[in-house]
Amino acid sequence: MGLLDKLIAGGVVAAAGTVAALLLKDAAETRRRKGTPVAFDDRLPRHDFERLVAAAASRVPRLSSFDISGLAVTLRIRSNSGVSTWTAEADFNDYGTLTGRYWVTSANDQSPLPGFFADAVSEAVQLRLG
Repeated sequence: MGLLDKLIAGGVVAAAGTVAALLLKDAAETRRRKGTPVAFDDRLPRHDFERLVAAAASRVPRLSSFDISGLAVTLRIRSNSGVSTWTAEADFNDYGTLTGRYWVTSANDQSPLPGFFADAVSEAVQLRLG
């Protein structure tokens, strides 16, 4: 193995280590964000947030059900064929505060439906909070 090959191999190993470190840091930050206790704002209490979620959910095609836990909403969506379902989560917990900012995870990264839902909730939250 020549010097150039060793440099390239060393660079690949260093880059992989950097990516792994960033992923671990991101996972730790996500746990910290999600673990922050929720404090609802008087301008948008829990029951109003739940109503906004229900209104947005009613506009999502193929949504079979949803559950709210704190500021996280789990969506169960029927596949295009209708034979199976998949899940997504829209997490509105911005370090314990409902700001309209959100994070989406989905079993189907190709579908725009979770983002459509999260955008609708986010818009409604921001309108209420001014």
